Amino acid sequence: MRAQLIIVLMTTWNMAEKSKTHKEESEYDFEFVSSTTIHGVYFCYVSQSKIAKFFWAILIIGMIGILFWQISIRIREYLEYATSTDISEEFVSYLPFPAVTICSFNRYFLASPNLRTLRAIHTINQMTSSSYMAYAKNNNMKPNISRIDGFGQNFDIKTFTNKRGFSIGGKFMPQCRFKSSDCDLNDFTTIFTTLGKCYTFNEGDYNKTQNIPGSGHGLSVTLDVRQDLYTEQPFLGNSEAGIKLQIHPQHDVPDVETFGVSVPVGTKASIEITRSDYKLMYGPWGQCDPNRENLKYFSTYSLNNCMNECLTDMVVNECGCHLFTQYWAANFSRECTAQDMYDCASAYAVAMQENLSSTDCNCSIPCTYTKYGLTISYSTYPNLPTMESLQTRMTKDKTYVQGNSIQFEIYFNSMSYSTFSQSKKVDESSLISDLGGQLGLWLGMSFITLIEIFQFLGQKAGRTSDRRVSRKVDKSVSA
Repeated sequence: MRAQLIIVLMTTWNMAEKSKTHKEESEYDFEFVSSTTIHGVYFCYVSQSKIAKFFWAILIIGMIGILFWQISIRIREYLEYATSTDISEEFVSYLPFPAVTICSFNRYFLASPNLRTLRAIHTINQMTSSSYMAYAKNNNMKPNISRIDGFGQNFDIKTFTNKRGFSIGGKFMPQCRFKSSDCDLNDFTTIFTTLGKCYTFNEGDYNKTQNIPGSGHGLSVTLDVRQDLYTEQPFLGNSEAGIKLQIHPQHDVPDVETFGVSVPVGTKASIEITRSDYKLMYGPWGQCDPNRENLKYFSTYSLNNCMNECLTDMVVNECGCHLFTQYWAANFSRECTAQDMYDCASAYAVAMQENLSSTDCNCSIPCTYTKYGLTISYSTYPNLPTMESLQTRMTKDKTYVQGNSIQFEIYFNSMSYSTFSQSKKVDESSLISDLGGQLGLWLGMSFITLIEIFQFLGQKAGRTSDRRVSRKVDKSVSA
């Protein structure tokens, strides 16, 4: 009888404890649902009607589904790493003037050379011309280096090019003017390219600017191209008469043979330039990599400079010397002799140029760079009054002046430049704001609400764990 009474008392006590626990949990749950900002949870919890509870439960589940669908779209858009481009026009009081590199179509100038000398010059042209070396490679041809033996054992192509190459000094440049000031050979830097001896105006360390747009406020140059001294090989050499020029950023190595524009004799070229600045995104949103923009031979990174450095290193590693047109490597390796060029360097450089890509050289697009757009118009030059003046300055007759004079003028057509700036289409701040907006729109939640939910679930799990421990203790005491 006593045992039965104990069992009844224990059962009654357990039921009372369960009822108490259930009441406490209900009060704890009610406290959460009545204070949370999640829309609909309160009505789902307190509604007496099963239909109302079902309605609110379906509505909340539907909103949660839409929320996760919208969040997945936003995250997928972010992971696409898309970019947007902002284009703007900036008006300024002055613009830095670009570098202008001028080359002649004729690489060596000699008065009445004999056949032996002419053939030797053709051989030098062939070894230094990328277009000829490519043609020779495809047709199993090779320059005859024995033709230059007559120049002596100590013959140096660079010295010969400097002596017999294109010249713009003195009477060969009857007129040079930048804005309202005269200019001369001292305003140009001599460089060596595949077109021979060339000249760059406003090269890297110069800081010339233009502050008034339009013709007459930029660079104007008149040249005597001296066709009577041309030594180019017919058909295999350059067949044009005149000059080729390239407008490029000051610290970029020019490639006049590939990217230059032609100015023929008997004409004036009016070249309007526009400037565009580009600011690109780094990976994975873009292709530029600011961590790779350090070069050995050049102080400024550009894709062209990087490719030139890569090709130079390949020639040096393969042939033990650099070409005289790769003058930027003068402090790092010796210059190739004519024999070095014949045996290795010229053909190897052309072979690499034909097959080399920016990927092979680990060269990426720079994150910031400048491009110049050109609009060119031509007119007949000179007119009759100018013809008479040039005859006096050049001490030549009318026929010579007509067949050898050229003029070009380069200027900005407005004191403005375009900016193309890439940015993340969806950046981290926008993504977080969008996710917060979606939480608020569909469920009335915020990121603080998420913390409240985690806290509620954590405390609920802790209370459940505590009750289980308490029951085990009670059972062990009863036993």
